[in-house]
Amino acid sequence: MTSPTPNREARAQAILAAAARVFARRGLESCTMEEIAREAGVAKGTLYLYFPSKQELFLAVFDAFGRQLIAEGAALMATEEFADAPFAMRLPGLLHNLFDWDEAFLELIPLWMEFWAAAGSGELRERLASEFRELYVEVRALLADMIRDGQATGELRADLDVPAHTAMIAGALDGVMLQAIFDDAFDPVAALHGFLPSLIRGMSVKQTEETDHAH
Repeated sequence: MTSPTPNREARAQAILAAAARVFARRGLESCTMEEIAREAGVAKGTLYLYFPSKQELFLAVFDAFGRQLIAEGAALMATEEFADAPFAMRLPGLLHNLFDWDEAFLELIPLWMEFWAAAGSGELRERLASEFRELYVEVRALLADMIRDGQATGELRADLDVPAHTAMIAGALDGVMLQAIFDDAFDPVAALHGFLPSLIRGMSVKQTEETDHAH
């Protein structure tokens, strides 16, 4: 089996990026392959050479999104600079690395709602729900590794329920994106900046010791 040529791979990536923008603007059900082809600057027939249906293209967009998310998070955590940083810097660093909170990313936030909706009903429900489960497992694993490292270095409390904390942090990320979809005035970056210091203080050994001394 031959590997894809660079030109073919580059075109596939361009199609996925164009499809993500169209799905975010128009939704899975409302958009057409013609619209996606125009956005990507390719003929409709060319689009079908890469993806046999709109549904398969949608799944490919989700897969690409998930793979990029995990790969970038793992790459950051593997760097020496990140590994040597205190937990109070690592958690915000990871979350801001997982999501590029720039204008282009914010425009794609509605795409996350499309993923959720498709995972909840319709013909893609079973396949997309399975991929969502795998993505959440991997995100929680990245967070768990970081929390356990913090416990090992004595920065974080040893009694922390690691699975509960990873689930709630992942839920917080989902929550800020959901609010950004429905409220144009809501700033997810500001919300994270305001939330994370309080979360980290509550997880830290130092905060616990200060509370014990106060009593």
